[in-house]
Amino acid sequence: MAITRSYNKHTNTYYAYETSYVWDEKTQKKVQKKSCIGKFDPETDEIIPNGKRGRPRRDPTESSAVKSDGQDRAKYAKTISEVKALSSRLKSAEESFEKLSLEFQSISAELDNLLSEIQ
Repeated sequence: MAITRSYNKHTNTYYAYETSYVWDEKTQKKVQKKSCIGKFDPETDEIIPNGKRGRPRRDPTESSAVKSDGQDRAKYAKTISEVKALSSRLKSAEESFEKLSLEFQSISAELDNLLSEIQ
């Protein structure tokens, strides 16, 4: 097995491939099999792995990961508390609306009665 690199002119990127040769019984020839193992960085001559071949895993003890995770949790907790506060305000507004609606209906009925007595 050999590692080869290939240039993709459409994406302007170098890719690293693992190349192996397998004997094909039908054609009685060696057949080249290639599988992409990552991107090739031409400046540092390093292969940036992808997929199942060894993508770098995040260390859960990394300080940046912990900080962002903690910030996200705080952000979501704040959002949840704001939603709960708005929900309670909406509920009280709906109750006020129902009371005012009933009062409006009773005043409207009294007005109709007075108008009917006058005529």
